[in-house]
Amino acid sequence: MKRHLGFALKLLLSVALIAYMAVTFDLGDAAQRIRQADMAWIAAAIALFVVLMANNALRWEIVIAAITVATKTSSRVKPRWSEGVRLLMSRARDR
Repeated sequence: MKRHLGFALKLLLSVALIAYMAVTFDLGDAAQRIRQADMAWIAAAIALFVVLMANNALRWEIVIAAITVATKTSSRVKPRWSEGVRLLMSRARDR
């Protein structure tokens, strides 16, 4: 029961915040600001976002490879970074 109450409160708060933002957000003002923005900065932000997403994907691939190597139970994930993972795991065991 306590778990359901916590979930209900979180859901209620999320819905209330989304409703508040939907009512108070001015789309016309936002569109005007986007039109006035410097496209070079927008392009730089998009490029940085792509680089960061690629970095995050690489990090997750390394984590999944480490889990696969450690458990040797998953046949779906083939570790591409196994050498680096083994090195990191051996360093962690030596501590």
